[in-house]
Amino acid sequence: MHRFPLMLLIPLVAAAAPTPQSDPAEIDATSLLAGAREVDTAGRPLPGSVGAFDGIVDRNNQWEPPKRGPTQSAVIQLAEPFDLHRMVVVNSLNEKGYPGISTKKLRLEHGPGPEGPWKPVTEVELQKGSRPQAFPFEPVKGVRYLRVTLVENYGNAQYWSLAELSVFGHRSKPRDDVSFTGTWKTDYGPMKLEQKGGLVTGCYGDGSALVEGTADGPVFFGTYQEGDRDGAMALTLTAEGDLSGVWGPDITGKNRSQRWDGTRADKLDIVCASKKESLEDELKQSGRVVLRGILFDTGKDVIKPESLPVLESLAKAIKDTKATYVIEGHTDDRGGAAYNKTLSEKRAASVKKWLVEHGADAARLKTVGYGQTRPAMSNDSEAGRAANRRVEVSVQK
Repeated sequence: MHRFPLMLLIPLVAAAAPTPQSDPAEIDATSLLAGAREVDTAGRPLPGSVGAFDGIVDRNNQWEPPKRGPTQSAVIQLAEPFDLHRMVVVNSLNEKGYPGISTKKLRLEHGPGPEGPWKPVTEVELQKGSRPQAFPFEPVKGVRYLRVTLVENYGNAQYWSLAELSVFGHRSKPRDDVSFTGTWKTDYGPMKLEQKGGLVTGCYGDGSALVEGTADGPVFFGTYQEGDRDGAMALTLTAEGDLSGVWGPDITGKNRSQRWDGTRADKLDIVCASKKESLEDELKQSGRVVLRGILFDTGKDVIKPESLPVLESLAKAIKDTKATYVIEGHTDDRGGAAYNKTLSEKRAASVKKWLVEHGADAARLKTVGYGQTRPAMSNDSEAGRAANRRVEVSVQK
């Protein structure tokens, strides 16, 4: 029996970040897709994620709490320590219907735990309107908890309102040696994951609900499947080795607020059902596969070593067939359309080169680069951009 609704994964609904980022390593540390989550004073994740941190600038995804006191605060736990240096805010989108609801003053503080003690980061005055407002501040290192406080609005006596808030920075330390292999006690029963290179597979519940996707460092993005129904999920492995994530029918766009958290529990007894389709079967049945686990660094066409297991599976799938295959390269949106078109072509060519070097017939392999024109997820998060740096293979008709 399903304990939560499952719907078909919608390929893409636009959900733009508040402002473009020029630094490829820069991360919106407060994004739900980066593993951030609202917590109570005991550090427990709260089920209702604050709408201002979901990466979606939309009237239905705002932070609009009732005005029951002189201020309104939320504590956000980051997935790991970050060095932060700027904030971008989008004010209320409901000012026209509810005059004075927009936030006028906002305070940002950091602390070592969910109860503080809190130290100031910055306090700013916001203008009305939906245009993103950027506020650089003196860099703060090693931040794990942030407290965001709405100090004053523009006069509405009933509600506060803020559409979106992003705090940008870099990981305090690189995390290249993480692995999603293990078991966790999660919101939806026990979960077991196994990582081979960049490919992650696993299950949850009684073992019949399957999980598959790609890990890029501490970030996982993929799908879950219960019976004939599936959806999208994104998980981050926190500094403690726990899972912090979201799920929904469309985490790529306007439904990414449903939490999926887990605490590591190494002695859980769970056996995963076999995956229904191999990569070879998927190619035969649908004529197309997304090569989950093929990874590229931002701006490069060199295949990461952790991509090897998936490449070997692809080579096996096409070895004894007579079909012609099209290898498609895709990118995130950093660098511009022309640059990404060329980069995607080079990435597709890199995969072809590897396959030919390992026995594939070059005459049956064609390549095409789509650049940033066919994103699998929104580019407003690290998980989304990593998902878009991908390769797909289709059978030429």
